[in-house]
Amino acid sequence: MKFKKYLNEASIWTNPKLEKEFAKLGFDIPKYPKSGDVKLNGKVVGRMDNFLGLIIKSKSALKVIQDSAIGKKIGIWNPDDTPQE
Repeated sequence: MKFKKYLNEASIWTNPKLEKEFAKLGFDIPKYPKSGDVKLNGKVVGRMDNFLGLIIKSKSALKVIQDSAIGKKIGIWNPDDTPQE
């Protein structure tokens, strides 16, 4: 059986250009200097913090990121390395 690894929670360093790419995927991220909830298609999936960066706590949201072209260009911190089906 082959597993594709998806994250359960991660921190992602972003910038305004990258946040525009996230918006194309359906994410709503507070614009700097604001902090607050991050939503994917209306559902809260994480938080944007000016010090910690973008924190995603949703497996389905991380799957969207990892499967997109963005997922190939970014550094994802604090991944949960548990294999998922």
